[in-house]
Parts: sequence; C-alpha cells; structure tokens
Amino acid sequence: MKVVLLALVLFLTLPALADGPLPVVTRKYHRTAYQGRCQLSSSFPEVVGRPDLSKSIKTLLPQPVPKSELYEDWDINIEQDFQVTYNDRGLISVFGAGLRSDVKDGRMMGAHPTKLFNGIVLDTQTGRSYSLRDMFGHDVHSKLDGLLAQRVAEIIESEEVRPLTDHTYRCYLSKQGVTFYQIVDNFALGGLEVTLPYPEAVKLALRLKQLGNTI
Repeated sequence: MKVVLLALVLFLTLPALADGPLPVVTRKYHRTAYQGRCQLSSSFPEVVGRPDLSKSIKTLLPQPVPKSELYEDWDINIEQDFQVTYNDRGLISVFGAGLRSDVKDGRMMGAHPTKLFNGIVLDTQTGRSYSLRDMFGHDVHSKLDGLLAQRVAEIIESEEVRPLTDHTYRCYLSKQGVTFYQIVDNFALGGLEVTLPYPEAVKLALRLKQLGNTI
C-alpha cells in the first residue's frame, strides 16, 4: 500500500515512494488536410506499455486548422516536436514548441509565423493530467502573476513590470524545477520561459492537496 502524491514536495522528500522512469520511444506524426494544403508534422514520445499515457500525450499533436482560416490561395504548414522533460517519481511531463507558417507559392505570408506551445503533466499511476490549479491551488494566478511578471522584466532587462492579465501561461516539469511558458502572448516575447526551482515552487504550492488513490 502506498499513497500516490502529486505534491511537488514529493520530488524532494519522498524518493522511497516514487516510481522510476518509464521507457519511452519517439514516434513520427504526419497528416494532411484540404487536399494537401494543410501539412502537419511532429515527433512525439510514446510510453512503452502504457497506452493510456500515450493516448493523453497524442492529444497534444497539432490538428488541421478550421477551413475558415485557409485562404483561397494560401497553404499552411505546422511543425511541432514534443519531448519528455521529466520522467520520474510517478510523474511524466511532455512539452513541445513549434511553428505555423502560412505559405503562398513557397513564400511565407504575413510578418512572421505563429509560435505554438503545448504540454502535459501526467500521473503515471492513475493516468490523470494535472493543471496549474491542481499543482498550485485555485488562487494560482494571484500567487504567480506578480512573480512571473517580475521575472520576465528581469529577463528582458526592463525597468517596467507589466502585469499579466491574460493568464496564457502554463507549465512543464524538468529536473531543474517548474518551467512556465507562453507567459506573454505575443510573437516577440512568446518564447520566454521562467523556471522556478522546486524549493521555491513548493513554497507557493501551499494549497496542494493529495491527489490520486490509495493503492
């Protein structure tokens, strides 16, 4: 019998209760739509022997755009590759960045492509996916908005700290800590990431609750 915990404290204090890394292989994904005018390509991890986890990971794969977004003489190319960023202690985290490009006669249209980000954190015991609110509580934004805005200002060396109001950020896990991405929803700053080391993240996760089942 053991208790399956989501709490990030598990990473630091309960190694004896933790599951080790799961075997993972890389798969390729390619799909076309609208008579080949929308091309989608990805690589993604598949968890060996765990079709439930692999199915959840595959939900991250890019899908064809709505037909209304397909201009009469433009094509759309989407490339987004995913990788495992954390795989230990009963959790697996997957994250992928990519680009969507609108193309006409082989030339990119518009000022720039669109950056794409997606990820998931899964409990390897139950297969459940965890959101920011699961990890940091329902007051997640009041806890993190000011801190992330300050870290972004430091990264771009700005004296002005712009408040985060759109709440577009999400997170993935790594050996280093909890990494937040898509903090600023624009092209120039969309790729910025802020990593909180686990000791710092745990201090903010005061409302984390025990999740999962007693096995």
